[in-house]
Amino acid sequence: MDIREKRILKKIVDQYIKTAQPVSSKKIACQNNLTVSSATIRQVMYNLEQQKLICQPHTSAGRIPTEQGYQYYVDYFLKNKTLELNKQKLICPLINEIFKTKTQRRKIIKNLAKLVSKISQTAVLISFALQDTYYTGLSFLFNQPEFKDLNLIRIISQVVDHLDSQILKLLTEQTNLNVLENNPTLSTIMTKHNITDKKGKKDNQELQILIGNNNPLGNDLSAFVGRIKEQEMSIILLGPMRMNYQKNLNLMNYIITTFKHC
Repeated sequence: MDIREKRILKKIVDQYIKTAQPVSSKKIACQNNLTVSSATIRQVMYNLEQQKLICQPHTSAGRIPTEQGYQYYVDYFLKNKTLELNKQKLICPLINEIFKTKTQRRKIIKNLAKLVSKISQTAVLISFALQDTYYTGLSFLFNQPEFKDLNLIRIISQVVDHLDSQILKLLTEQTNLNVLENNPTLSTIMTKHNITDKKGKKDNQELQILIGNNNPLGNDLSAFVGRIKEQEMSIILLGPMRMNYQKNLNLMNYIITTFKHC
């Protein structure tokens, strides 16, 4: 893929994440830092479509990312950014409290899950153990435009109805997976964002981004799976494939790092 194709693909994904509306060549041409014609952009979009990175949902519509397009976006376009300070100030005190108490630990973790759900606008699942799961934030999830599709609501309902077994499947499958060999997305994220364990060794099980068919919780959904070894629990963000990956990566990196340093 050449530089122009990469730039236009990123703009399509960024715009679609923001608006949930198909992105036209005219829309991209209007953006200030692209000095190419709509005709050139249409040709690039055709090339991206041939590579199965974007698709045209309707005859007269613009383009939207495919599962492969989102995967490429995660592999190559995410950056190591700091979570906004105002969000850090909300999260950090809760994590500190978790380490200070034994009797209120679960309650505080649930409050943390609610806060994370509000920030990410996703459902948040907390796995205290393989058969002990708490969830919150379904209202944020169902507020997303994708959930006008009743099929997606059905998928989420099935996940909730069989939550413990679904989480068990997700965590055991991913634990037994040689992630760096089988998941190029995670390999890239681990390398680019320097996610390490306390000994400074790369930890390929600490944070995973599972998109579409790689997500055991739903083929039309994406999930961030973060393992908090210090508390023997996992935090999972579950949302549509159109989730804000950069924001959620910043959020999960901060949470994982803060748990380590407390």
